[in-house]
Amino acid sequence: MTEEEVGVTRLTVSENTLRLDASHLATFNAWLAESCAVGDAGRDEVLHTASTDFGSGWEADIKIVNSEDGPYVDAVLFHNGSEVMCLEPEFEQFDGQYIFDVAPSIPGMARLRFTLNIAADAAKEE
Repeated sequence: MTEEEVGVTRLTVSENTLRLDASHLATFNAWLAESCAVGDAGRDEVLHTASTDFGSGWEADIKIVNSEDGPYVDAVLFHNGSEVMCLEPEFEQFDGQYIFDVAPSIPGMARLRFTLNIAADAAKEE
């Protein structure tokens, strides 16, 4: 994690990038374009999960969850296994940037920002 000053508020930043196979991302984004449940998967069933470890007990899970109105992305931040926050559901695409801003729970503590970027894996050179 790195620290930087933003105005008078300290900000501690951690950023990770997950690179997924482009064909998998295309499938995930096609699921999110559906306006009804995908295949035989049940309602609220997780279709795919991408996870990252930011260190110091901080982790994020980005899940594609099936629903009657079509799948959506559920992005959740955890600290030491406990849910800290979740982002508004995303219905359009899986790849992109997920930013979790955590307000300090102790006066004088730095605000925390965890960023997860999900992108297609670069073509492998031969």
